[in-house]
Amino acid sequence: MSNIDVNAILELSCLNLTDDRKAEFTGQLEKVLDYMSVLNNVNETPDTKYEWPISKDVVTREDAPKSFEHPLVEENAPDFKEGGFSVPRIV
Repeated sequence: MSNIDVNAILELSCLNLTDDRKAEFTGQLEKVLDYMSVLNNVNETPDTKYEWPISKDVVTREDAPKSFEHPLVEENAPDFKEGGFSVPRIV
C-alpha cells in the first residue's frame, strides 16, 4: 500500500495525520489487509459433526396451554383473573 492510498483513506475519513503517524497507520493497515487474505482462504464448508439437527418438527411444535397451579401464585400475583395473570394492555 502506498502513501497515495493512505492519503485517500485519510481524506475520506476526514483525518489529518503527521508523516510519522501515516507511516504507522500504513503498517497497521497492511497487517489488517494481510490478515484478510488469511480469512479469505478459510474453508467455509460446514463440518457435519457440528451441524444442529433442526427439522420442521422441532421448530413447529404444537403450542398447547399448560395449567400452572400453585397456591402461592394467585396469592402473590399483582392481578390474577380466570386462572391466569392479568397484565395491562400495551398499545
